[in-house]
Amino acid sequence: MATELTTPSGTGVHPLDDAIRESLRGAHAHFARWSGRVARYHPDVAPHVGHPATLGDGDWADLATLLGSTANWRRLRRP
Repeated sequence: MATELTTPSGTGVHPLDDAIRESLRGAHAHFARWSGRVARYHPDVAPHVGHPATLGDGDWADLATLLGSTANWRRLRRP
């Protein structure tokens, strides 16, 4: 029997549309490092970062805070 994934009522966002942040809010919260609306896994666990679909100036600053000076910024491009 197939199980249909549904959007939690009231959120308007399906958990898989923002899988990393949803994971870091839930079962993997103990691995999470947050700055504003941006989250990442602890660097010893995984390299993944979760962020809103549209990044504002504050989000970019939060991303820089989380990644620090060791980040490979060549892979990140601000539009």
